[in-house]
Order: sequence, then structure tokens, then C-alpha cells
Amino acid sequence: MYFFFFSFLVYSLTERYSLVPPFVLTNLSEINDWTIRGSVVNMKNYLRLTDAVTDGFGGICHRVPTRFLDWMVEIEISAKGGNSGEGFFFFFTKECCPDLFQNVFTGFEVWINTTQTNREDLSPIYFYNSANGEKFENNDIKSIGNIHLRRQQSPVRLRITKKENSISIEYSTDSSHKKIFSTTIEKSNLIEYGYFSLFAITSLHADNNDLFSFRTISLSEPLPGESNIDFSSLNRKMINDNVIARRAIKSRRRSKFIVSNKYAENIDENKGILTGKPQELRDAFKIIKETEIRGKETVSINELKKFIDEKIDSTIEKAMKKIDLASSRFDETKIDMNDVWSYLKTQLYDLSTETTNTLKQMGDEALQSAKEIKLANFDKKKLKLKMSQIKENDNTSNISKILFIICGIETFAYIAFFIIQRKRTHGFTKVD
Repeated sequence: MYFFFFSFLVYSLTERYSLVPPFVLTNLSEINDWTIRGSVVNMKNYLRLTDAVTDGFGGICHRVPTRFLDWMVEIEISAKGGNSGEGFFFFFTKECCPDLFQNVFTGFEVWINTTQTNREDLSPIYFYNSANGEKFENNDIKSIGNIHLRRQQSPVRLRITKKENSISIEYSTDSSHKKIFSTTIEKSNLIEYGYFSLFAITSLHADNNDLFSFRTISLSEPLPGESNIDFSSLNRKMINDNVIARRAIKSRRRSKFIVSNKYAENIDENKGILTGKPQELRDAFKIIKETEIRGKETVSINELKKFIDEKIDSTIEKAMKKIDLASSRFDETKIDMNDVWSYLKTQLYDLSTETTNTLKQMGDEALQSAKEIKLANFDKKKLKLKMSQIKENDNTSNISKILFIICGIETFAYIAFFIIQRKRTHGFTKVD
């Protein structure tokens, strides 16, 4: 693990050729210069290339060729949740997004075969380099070692390095690091620049095959300047995700129906009719059996139930939790509003009662004082002086009233501010 960490300190990450979380779609079935193929599900922190269902296919392809001779890639992957199979395929090829099922490309591939995982959870890993782009058979791919991939608690880091004309492969877990393979290939048989691709497929055996990151590090100086060709746009037009994926899956399914395919070919060759020769009745039963198998593999009640349980139920559950949370917060706000309004009414009632009593007391005192006044005892000059003092007191009283009104407005504004802020912060709850 530490070996991988220090390697990133020495070399810089080439962002354009890397794919790291969080995964955000920049276009339909695209993340930057990467194209998503097949049944990949974006889980934000990782990409689920295949679910643990039979005959699954998913992968990513980079649409821009490398501009550096030497590189290393570190791929974080995991395989679990099923009964193993069929595995991961890494490609570095002259062709963009090679057809996984045709066995025709120029470059090299690395295959982790999880179908043949042994009791110690070790899966064989294969390597094949194709220098001329000719079709090859699966038997031509040779095993180069084993990798501990399945049923790991954390993703496994697979590292592939191309340095001049040598290729090395190693992997690392949380507790170990192991070098699997190293070889030297003649320069004439090894491509210099190419495209990265990573696929996962399932057959009768299936796993949740997940990709957590794809990091690319340049080990040599890139080509000077920028390419005059917009490879990303050009290869986008070439890749037709749905057609390629469906064609590949249908091709694999149809290969199991030998008898049906034989009669279908005869009909095509003879312009809509069979050969005219007697046909075997037992072949009809074989065709019926093959059709039944194909129908069960296409849609099954168990797989449909599994999809609903894993995808739809979890989505509905999350939505209901959010609805319940919003409803509870609304009820809390409503209760708070009622409490504040009740408190405000009480304060206003108390203020009204106190003001009434004060004014009544002031009126009684003024009336009593008026009764006690004897005008004969006052000098005219002194009376004028008293009247001027009363006017000044009236002015002071008006100022007091204005200040009292301003104080009331500020109090109401504070209460309104308190209610609004409590609603905005959901009860003054801190949100990180």
C-alpha cells in the first residue's frame, strides 16, 4: 500500500486520462472523455459495471489516445456479492473501445478471470499482446499468475506499468502488495500510443463488479503541442453504445441455440423456405426447449424482484424519509409559530391593561389636582410661567410616545426575525 502511495508523490496524475470520484456525468453516458458502455450504474462514489445477474456487460472507454510513451495506471476494483464470474478486462489498444467479444484488436489485454476463483479466493490473471490485429482464440491467452480480488473488504488496486518495451503487473490490498508479472516485448510488436478501456462481464456466473477509480500517471514527456484532431468528438460518433452492447449480448445468447440457428440459416439461404427435405420432428422439441431457455434468461421473476428490492424499494424508502423529515420540520415550525403568537398576544394584553390603568390613574390625579387649584391664589405672571412649563411637558410627552412606538416596532421586527431564522435553520440546527 505504501509503495503505491509514494509512487504518486514522485509522479503527477494525468487528469485527462484518469477517472476518479465523485463521478458526475458530463453528457449522456459520458464522464469527460470517457464513454460508459453497457449496463453501468453510476453510484457517485463508484461505478457498478455489472450487477450480480447473468449475461451482464458494462465498461468504460477513453476516447482520446495517449500522448506519452511510458505510463502506469492504477485501477481500484472489487468483485463480490455473487457466485464469481466472469471478470475484468483491461485493454490498451490502437482501436478506440475494442469489441470485447470479437477477439480482434492491436495492443494488449489483461483479463482477471473470477469464474475460476479457487477456495483461497485467488483468481487467475491472463495477458495477451496482439501485434497484427488478427483474430485469436481464447486458448492463446496465457495465465501469468493469481490475484486476490473476490470477497475483499476494500477495493483491490491493480497496477499496470508500460516502460519503453516492458510491461509489469502488480496488485495491492490493505494488507499486502504482490508483483504478478513482468515481460519485455519487441518494440515492433508493441504499440506506442493507444486507448485505455476497462470492461466487466458476467455469464452463468455473476458478481457485483465495481470500479472505484482509474488513475493514469505519465512516466515520460508528452508529445509537444496539441493534436489538430478532435479525437474525443470523432470517437464519440463511432461508439454506439446501445447497438454494440445489445449486439454482443444477443450474439452470446444466440450461440446457445444451435438447432434454431441452423434452421434460421436454411430459411435465409433458401429465400424464406426450408431445404424441401424431410425434417426431424425431434428438432422441433429442441427448438421449443431452446426458446423456453431464452425466454427465462431474458426476464425472470426472481431477477425482476431482485431489481425492485435493490433499486426501486431503496429509492422509495429514501424519498419517504425525506418527506417525513420535511413534514416533521413543518409541524415543529407550526408549533413554534403558535407559541410565539400566544406569547405576543399575552404581552400585548398585559401592555394594554397596564397602559389603561396608568392613564386612569393619571386622569384621577389630574382631576384631583384641578379641584385643589384656586385661581385667586395665583399671580398672572406665575400662571403664564406655569402654562409654558406645561407646554414643554406636553412636547416631552410626545417624544416619549414616539420612542415607545419605535420600541414596539423593533420588538415586533425581532420576533419576526427570530421566527424566520428558526425556520431557515430548521430549529437552529447546524448543517455541515
